Amino acid sequence: MQQAKQIKTCYHCGEDCNDGVIQHDDHDFCCHGCKTVYTLLNDTGLVSYYEIDKESPGSTVNSNRTNKDFLDLEEVKRQFIDFTEGSRSKVTLYLPSMHCAACIWLLEKMEQLNEGVYRSEVNFLRKEVTIHFNSDVVSLKELVILLEDLGYPADLQRDRAKSKGNSESKKLLLKLGVAGFAFGNIMLFSFPEYLSLDDASLDKFKVLFNYLNFGLAIPVLLYSSVDYLKSAWKSLRVKYLTIDVPIALGVITLFGRSAFEILSGTGPGYFDSFAGLIFFLLVGKWYQSRTYEALAFDRDFKSYFPIAITRIKNDTEEVCMLEKLNKAIDCDY
Repeated sequence: MQQAKQIKTCYHCGEDCNDGVIQHDDHDFCCHGCKTVYTLLNDTGLVSYYEIDKESPGSTVNSNRTNKDFLDLEEVKRQFIDFTEGSRSKVTLYLPSMHCAACIWLLEKMEQLNEGVYRSEVNFLRKEVTIHFNSDVVSLKELVILLEDLGYPADLQRDRAKSKGNSESKKLLLKLGVAGFAFGNIMLFSFPEYLSLDDASLDKFKVLFNYLNFGLAIPVLLYSSVDYLKSAWKSLRVKYLTIDVPIALGVITLFGRSAFEILSGTGPGYFDSFAGLIFFLLVGKWYQSRTYEALAFDRDFKSYFPIAITRIKNDTEEVCMLEKLNKAIDCDY
């Protein structure tokens, strides 16, 4: 019986090499794009990127790159660049293909990939990267092309991210509701402890209320606080401390200590403080998201059209903003 042919996987993106294998540096790649990204990371000393998520740290590189000449137009730059002072500029780009800790690690090392980048900051929940760069050394077009070469094409229609943000806002409100419900009821069941009631007839109710508080705190830990725990774990995997690390440490400590006291019968625990911490953290997070949404513009019909197009004028191609197109009077078909 003929043995089945083994299909090799790409070292960069983890996809099957169906169209042929490209070997380089004792590794297999599915296309020249993935090979180019590996060579770039290897030459800049960032090859440890592949050790963070060994299954599939990279994204498939699209070799069919679209024309980005419209990003050199001043009108387009003003729409995307958040801040400019002299040669120092800041831009925030939406990267829908960002998906793991390796992505965060690589995107926050962009100053090593291009000397014109001062620093880059990633907001993983919003899938955005904020890049501070020197516009005299690197242009907005070159930054977008660099991200595309790395496997993170920027979504240049900003309003598309807004619709996604609406679903994220609903999830946040649901988590906030769960934490608020648990927080209010845990405080209600803790009233005997607050009032220091020593009546013997209330001892059985205190035990019952403690276990009810324990049950109410479980969905707060597993659902409402899961974003902070995930973010802390991802940052620890890349050996980089963020504000979510002490938050996660406090959450786990409060829950663990409270669960130990209730199960061992040595005390009522601190589930009211635990639920209150998560509730007020989510309130601040919700207020921050509402502030971002208030600063964004509503979509209009122009959002469904491209920013710029390439037109033929006097037998030559030129990039033109969509708003500058004029209606043709005489057309020969």
